[in-house]
Amino acid sequence: MHLVVIGMNHRTAPVEVRERLALTADAREAFVRAVGGLPPVEEHAVLSTCNRLEVYAVVSRFHEAMESLVDLLARRADMPGEGLLAYLYTFHHHQAARHLFRVACGLDSMVLGETQILAQVREAYQAAQRDGTVGTVLHELFQRSLRLAKRAHTETGLSRHAASISSAAVDLARRLLGDLAGRAVLVVGAGDMAELAAEILHGQGAAVVVANRTPQRAEALARRFGGTAVPMADLPRVLRGADIAIVSTAAPGYVLTAADAAEAAAGRASPLVLIDISVPRNVDPEAGRVPGVRLYDIDDLQAVVDENLRQRQQEVPRVEGMIQDEVAAFSRWLEELYVIPLIRSLRGFAEEIRREEVERLLSRLPELGPRERRLVEAATLSIVNRILNEPTARLRRYAGGGAAELYVRALGDLFNLPGFGSGPAEGGTGPLGR
Repeated sequence: MHLVVIGMNHRTAPVEVRERLALTADAREAFVRAVGGLPPVEEHAVLSTCNRLEVYAVVSRFHEAMESLVDLLARRADMPGEGLLAYLYTFHHHQAARHLFRVACGLDSMVLGETQILAQVREAYQAAQRDGTVGTVLHELFQRSLRLAKRAHTETGLSRHAASISSAAVDLARRLLGDLAGRAVLVVGAGDMAELAAEILHGQGAAVVVANRTPQRAEALARRFGGTAVPMADLPRVLRGADIAIVSTAAPGYVLTAADAAEAAAGRASPLVLIDISVPRNVDPEAGRVPGVRLYDIDDLQAVVDENLRQRQQEVPRVEGMIQDEVAAFSRWLEELYVIPLIRSLRGFAEEIRREEVERLLSRLPELGPRERRLVEAATLSIVNRILNEPTARLRRYAGGGAAELYVRALGDLFNLPGFGSGPAEGGTGPLGR
């Protein structure tokens, strides 16, 4: 038995390679079936996001499984396997567990400590459960990763400070205006940064209005977060009713002028907050001089993000320590899991001998009644249990210390238990991938 991970992410592969492996809902279903159809694969789960594609698997034969998985990914990407290998990473046994724990905690994300990946890990696990591809090992691994990530985010400051421009923009708006629940917020643009801002604002209870040059994208984004979409031509009118405007488009010039800002700010009881996170800027800097308008650009926010990332970075050693402890605990659990078949085989071996000897004894003592026969059965069972209880308890403890394979092979040899001796093992490099 081998626990493995194979995949790619934003650190190892450019977007033009990652997009070749991007999975739509239909493609994901076909890909999951294809992974499950590989003979060495016993359990598997697929984690697919905009920045990564990873296969977590329990396999019976390591080298055959890895070759098959690389071939499958290469066919999916329509690339030669040798070319794709440069963008892939693989992890084995406890390093595979450590990788998932770091991913779930947000240490492997583009934005350090972000929490969206935790929901994506949970979704991957739940999808694998629905598909029936999760067994004992992956169930334990994913459950531990979800519990650990929750602890990391609640017991440390890893996710307490805004670490993206979009989240910093919303934090700034909240500091200036207080509770955003019920506030009218205009999001101009429908790209990644605008989408993240809309998602955070929706979570704060704000009423989101989306304007974009492509009406279909504006409508799709507004629909996701329970907002409304408006055409760009209506910006001046909509701005008058907004408390905040977060602007993030790819336009080469200004989409909001100083005159637009002056008209929207006239007669307001509270300031109009304009946050321009576009490069190049989409709000005329002169708008910041208009009475009743507060204008911030991406440079104002970048300093906040940099400081917040430094604060998050200070929490990394604490989280890495938590991960190290969890990897050790999972490895012990995995080692103990491996000795269970041996213990069952050993007890079955002893029970077979006991039963044969009891039957032989009772055949020679036909005068024994039912009560005496039950006493013989009970006494012999007690003898077997007393002989095996301490060795099997010690075997579990020793296995938890990393010596599972050594003890399993030794006992398999001593008792001549099929499948547990020192002969060639199915899988080649040992049951736990050493």
